[in-house]
Amino acid sequence: MAITINAALKRDLVLDRGMTALKKKLAPILAFATKFTDVPLQGTNKVVVPYYSLATGASTDFVPANGYVMSGNQTVGVKEVTVNKRKYRPFSFTSEEFSRQPFLSAAKLFDLEVDKLADDIITDVFSVVTAANYPGTTLAAQLASAFDLDDALAMRELCTKDYWPMAGRSLVLDTAPGLSLMKDSRLGFANAQTTAQVTEGFPNIKIAGFTPIEVPNLPANGAEKIMGMAVFPSALFFASAPIMPTPEVARMIEFKKVTDPETGLTMVYRMWADADMDATREVVEVSYGYAVGEAAALKRITVP
Repeated sequence: MAITINAALKRDLVLDRGMTALKKKLAPILAFATKFTDVPLQGTNKVVVPYYSLATGASTDFVPANGYVMSGNQTVGVKEVTVNKRKYRPFSFTSEEFSRQPFLSAAKLFDLEVDKLADDIITDVFSVVTAANYPGTTLAAQLASAFDLDDALAMRELCTKDYWPMAGRSLVLDTAPGLSLMKDSRLGFANAQTTAQVTEGFPNIKIAGFTPIEVPNLPANGAEKIMGMAVFPSALFFASAPIMPTPEVARMIEFKKVTDPETGLTMVYRMWADADMDATREVVEVSYGYAVGEAAALKRITVP
């Protein structure tokens, strides 16, 4: 007996797969303070992002006559982030095109669009990594092919001297310095515990106290010459929330929210018909915003 699968179920399957790909590609964003929500914004475009700041100020000596003096150095804070970005990828099919190609081909095109959307979001967010925003002491500029364990350890020392907590440190690297680090024989023997760790890149362990994250084609930001960075979450704040269509628009389109249950990251899908052109129009979109955080919580790694 032939089984007919409803087209809507096929679309939901493709959307769920697209969300998995989007989440994986946006993993570097999770190194920062984030707030993902599937609740549409209403009445405001602000999202409050919680974070833990770096410790500042000297400890206080107890004086019996004064008792405990509250200095106001709060280590738990919140930051309002304006969700003012709507990045999307459009794609469409005519009736003729859709009827003459397998559904899987359309699904593959959707995957490619989601992948490019994630790349563009990362490029946008990391555009704020500049010497002006994060001017702290860092490593001397060097060739990407020379980055190794010694450099990771030197960065560890710099972060520790700036009182970064040991937990929560990440090392974000472009592919070239990331490969150079993985080739360091001092790491290769210790890390090559399973085939997956060798074939998939950075293993799920710490390197010099950092969680390593590879970002293919990490934006160099022009003259900034960025090839990586050491980060603590309070360095940057990122928030996302979907935007609902008006009731009038909703009657003309199919609107779906696809949410990752683990993080709350939400992707929006819209589909409508253009009868004049005998075509279906589709859009996948993410609404988000970001803001520069603590300057001391990010250390740039640059090339000459």
